[in-house]
Amino acid sequence: METAEQVGESLRQWRIMLGLSQELAAERADISIPTLRRIERGDPGVRLGSMLALASILGLNERITEAA
Repeated sequence: METAEQVGESLRQWRIMLGLSQELAAERADISIPTLRRIERGDPGVRLGSMLALASILGLNERITEAA
């Protein structure tokens, strides 16, 4: 669980550094605001596709691919 929370917090920090509101980030990632909030809280029940959609709009796809 701790790892999911760390990933969620990292995604939240990236979103904030990019100056994106939750609303705009969710819209760009084509996910709901509640889903975005669940991702940022580290909810392990969120679909991988939703997390990857958020990572994509934050410009983190390459980093995730390298890490995997």
